Amino acid sequence: MIFRILILSFVSFIFCFASYEKVSIGKIDKYYENKISKEQLQSLIYEIENIFETQLNMNLFDYSENGKKIELLYLPPNRLERKISLLKDRLEDKTKKVDLLNDNLPVLLEKLEIKKDELAYENTIVNNKIKNFNEYIQEINKYKSLSNDEHKKIMDDIKYRKKKLNGSISDLKKMEKSVQNVIRMYNNKINTYNRLISQTNNLNKKIESLSRGFKKVNGKTFGIKKIMIRTYLKDGKRVKEKKEITKMNKIEIYGFKNIQELKVILAHEISHLIGIPHINKKNALMNPILQKSQVENLLLTKDDIKAFRKYF
Repeated sequence: MIFRILILSFVSFIFCFASYEKVSIGKIDKYYENKISKEQLQSLIYEIENIFETQLNMNLFDYSENGKKIELLYLPPNRLERKISLLKDRLEDKTKKVDLLNDNLPVLLEKLEIKKDELAYENTIVNNKIKNFNEYIQEINKYKSLSNDEHKKIMDDIKYRKKKLNGSISDLKKMEKSVQNVIRMYNNKINTYNRLISQTNNLNKKIESLSRGFKKVNGKTFGIKKIMIRTYLKDGKRVKEKKEITKMNKIEIYGFKNIQELKVILAHEISHLIGIPHINKKNALMNPILQKSQVENLLLTKDDIKAFRKYF
């Protein structure tokens, strides 16, 4: 039951061209001090640089102490995000219990089938004993006259046989009770399983409803927007040309689950910094929604490479 809880997204800008840039590490919030060091962050930047240069055969950016700042800032979750996070934790807990029951139920069912087979076998034996005892009584009843000693001997024998038979019947009842206990335990677990499935489905619906339209921004590139107006004559007419340029000068990262996710967010925002816009292509690094395939293996797709070559 895999479900996307939050839509991780990036903030976009209008880009008219791309250019080589230098980057550096700025502020790292205390919230992240046990999650990543400056050295690790610098190593990630070098990894991204190497991936870009290998795939594009060009130098797009370099690390420099005087470069444009990359900062890791902590933004506390808002009320809706906290509620979604709480529901997500509950869903994870319920899912673990479902998985545990998925493992235990077949084992319990196998145990139940074995006990039922043992009970059926023992029941057959006890029924045969009862049949033999009844046949023995019927034979005794055929005797017309017996001496006191013979009668006493037969009664003692009947008493002995009945005692053994009652012991077998008692053992059979205990076995029946044991099987009933296992059946009851199995049914209780089945009821628990069905209840948990219902609860997880309800939680999924709540999370889906709350998450609809909710975006958690995990990175942003800041810049200065400039509008350049050029007026010139063309075919005897005055033409006014307007050009909008956004010059990026800072990156802020607001959240990441792990180092691999941070690397993708960094690569995406550095690409914005040098002037690459969003592209709405599945699995692309420059897709405005964080792509799972990129977190698993950071690489520029064909669509990414096309966009880089278009703007550089």
